[in-house]
Amino acid sequence: MGAEVEKSDPRAGRFLTGPNQWPQKLSSENFERPLQDFRLRMVSLAETVLRILALVIPGSSPELFDEFMVNPSGNLRLLHYPPQTSTDEKQLGGE
Repeated sequence: MGAEVEKSDPRAGRFLTGPNQWPQKLSSENFERPLQDFRLRMVSLAETVLRILALVIPGSSPELFDEFMVNPSGNLRLLHYPPQTSTDEKQLGGE
């Protein structure tokens, strides 16, 4: 999941950019919007961290890394691990 980019956008199809695929069974209000908000907050946090890092580089300005924050890819990958039902003590490795 990344920035919401329509198929008709010239950026669509480039590196990690294109329309997001949202589950039809989940409401936009309860799934899509909170995830988009979280992503925007994380991109903002990354920008803040880059500005702080730039301050410790002698002779640089806080804007040193700004060019990297123009349409950043900043993708979020949602993972789902199914529940483990095994009772085998060795399920995660050897003895």
